[in-house]
Amino acid sequence: MADIFLEIRKFINLMHRAIFVDKARNYPGGKSTHTQRMLVCFLWENADKVIFQRDIEKQFSIRRSTATNLLNALEKSGMIERKSVLYDARLKQILLTEKAHLLHREIDENIKSFEKQIITGIPPDELANFSSTLQKLAENLAKINKEKEEGNTK
Repeated sequence: MADIFLEIRKFINLMHRAIFVDKARNYPGGKSTHTQRMLVCFLWENADKVIFQRDIEKQFSIRRSTATNLLNALEKSGMIERKSVLYDARLKQILLTEKAHLLHREIDENIKSFEKQIITGIPPDELANFSSTLQKLAENLAKINKEKEEGNTK
């Protein structure tokens, strides 16, 4: 059996190198991190839903402090705005600005092009199996993390 951690780490390193070749690129609104761009895409894809910080924490499997820093940076750059909801003043809905919509268009084009390049030559059934396996690995990791967190609170 292959060392799955090593294989995943190598894949992530290669992917980061390929993605961050354009990190100096001047996107609408200036420079942004890969995670910020991913968050803009998530918000755009879920524009029909009311999204709060806790939804972002869950979607990206990040801690509250990480999400706060990420959202603060996006708000400072004019990509998002936080709006109170009528039923609970403590909750702030996260909304994209027009500036973020411009950024999303360019990100979307880049992602589609990049994905097309990296799946070249891989049959659809292999991609489906890979996706299914990744999902199972993520579920197992989530279970392990939950058990560890519960163990730390006892």
